[in-house]
Amino acid sequence: MNTLIELFDEHSIRNILSTEVFKPKNLIYLCGKDIVEDNKRQDNIRNFLKGRGLSVNIVFWESSKYRVDDIVCQLNKILDKYEDCVIDISGGTDDMLFAAGQVSVKRDVSVFTYSRRLNFFYNVSNADFAENVKCEIKYSIDDFIKISGGKADTGRISLDSLNSHIGYIEDLFDIFLKYKRSWSNITSWIAQATKSSDLSCKNVSLFQKCLNGRKVSCPENALKDLQKAGLINNLRLDGTVSFDFPDDQIRFWLRDVGSALEVFTYKKAFDSGYFDDLKCSAITEWSDVDENGSVYNEIDLVAVKDLTPYFISCKATKINTYALNELVILRDRFGGIGAKACIISTEKCSVATRERASALDITVYDIDDIKKYYR
Repeated sequence: MNTLIELFDEHSIRNILSTEVFKPKNLIYLCGKDIVEDNKRQDNIRNFLKGRGLSVNIVFWESSKYRVDDIVCQLNKILDKYEDCVIDISGGTDDMLFAAGQVSVKRDVSVFTYSRRLNFFYNVSNADFAENVKCEIKYSIDDFIKISGGKADTGRISLDSLNSHIGYIEDLFDIFLKYKRSWSNITSWIAQATKSSDLSCKNVSLFQKCLNGRKVSCPENALKDLQKAGLINNLRLDGTVSFDFPDDQIRFWLRDVGSALEVFTYKKAFDSGYFDDLKCSAITEWSDVDENGSVYNEIDLVAVKDLTPYFISCKATKINTYALNELVILRDRFGGIGAKACIISTEKCSVATRERASALDITVYDIDDIKKYYR
């Protein structure tokens, strides 16, 4: 194959996967005027393939949208100009696919496709090279986000630091479940009692004023359990409170209401050995959304298995419509077709919310599910 004709697709992985597998000399994207004029999107594809070690001549070839006669005309021009052309019908719009079918029959062009569900390429017509070819390509989380025009950075939780503290996580989650109803007050009290970056908390008051103005009393029993688990040290309760954090990472976990669930979910995913890549608390930058600046989102957990990314949201509150919609946007934007979304909550999920999540193709795990599968 010298020339691969790709029917440009809104799902980025469909635009680059066949090039990675079959390595053509020329790569022609049949696309609309919007893509031909979008230098950012073109550069994103070129830079991604170059970063993957591929040297290919890339051309973005304009055709009219919804005008099958023009799409047929443009395909014929490409076939006349380039040698040994093959059409990939894995992506593209319905009008492009219809036109490609017409051209392939009239000109006896080789055609193949890819099934993301089965992870195999298939010969559609005269493409023996693609007959039942299994896709062995692997993409990291950063790759999926990068090819979609974004950038992934470490968020609130460093992966290296998380892995070095993995032995603490289940004890932390046990304590979280034990004090679930008051966990927000516990983390608020600790946050207010340890305002500085110092790892030591010395002689602070039993009562702390939280951001909303109300006073929260010292969670003495929870602090004792935290000390037993090694999550704090040198606890002293004698009219005032003193203790030490082992390090900055644990200090962060105990000051943040959502961290216990996030890191527990990460550990369970890590321990399963199922995923090829994991990233906890990933910050995504949408650099191509707004010419006046970038848009940032934080995803609690992202995982990849083969060519399927999983976007997981962890909520220490009830699941609401906003959380579902936000998760769908991130999944569709950075994962594309076939990507999975899951939301985990430490509260019970209502029937109405489950129905809404199901309609959006989001899997829900609530506190009952957590207790069922935990340990």
